[in-house]
Amino acid sequence: QLSKSAIARMRPYGVEEGVLKGADIYCRGSRQADFYVVLRGELQTFEQKQSGIRVTVGRYTEGRFTGELDLLNKRGTLRSCRAVRDSLLLRIERAALQRLLHDEPELCEVITQQWLWRRQDRIDASHSGVVAIGLSGQAESVRLRQFLVRNGYPHRFVDSGESVEAALLLEALNLSEHQLPALFLPD
Repeated sequence: QLSKSAIARMRPYGVEEGVLKGADIYCRGSRQADFYVVLRGELQTFEQKQSGIRVTVGRYTEGRFTGELDLLNKRGTLRSCRAVRDSLLLRIERAALQRLLHDEPELCEVITQQWLWRRQDRIDASHSGVVAIGLSGQAESVRLRQFLVRNGYPHRFVDSGESVEAALLLEALNLSEHQLPALFLPD
């Protein structure tokens, strides 16, 4: 949680915005999402399953902030965010966020450390990202896993030679072993 003095140092980089309960702040896949600090109210990050069910994965109350490392590059966000209550936010656009991180090394450390923890939690829990199915010794599977790990992309690898469920799924999709690895996106 950010202190009041930390938030005061961030104010010149952003603008205050009021949002109503239920308002979408950003949607999964957006490459234009900004950084938000909750001044009052509550935000929620979630994943939307194919069935339409929303699964809450994060809550942000006063003094907490949204975002992840994707704000520093052009990758799309991995989750969606909405207001759970009428809220007052400090919105900092990406370019201003980069200036903030450059100008305020102490805040940069706090923010990036939190983002790294969020990313690691996501990887550990395998709540987001892709599911890769392949054979663990297969060269293409090894290359794919190395790529996902090297880029810090949340994923789960399932060895089709050891997982009955994976083998059944591949059979249902009419995929053979020579067509592996297969990659399933979260949506």
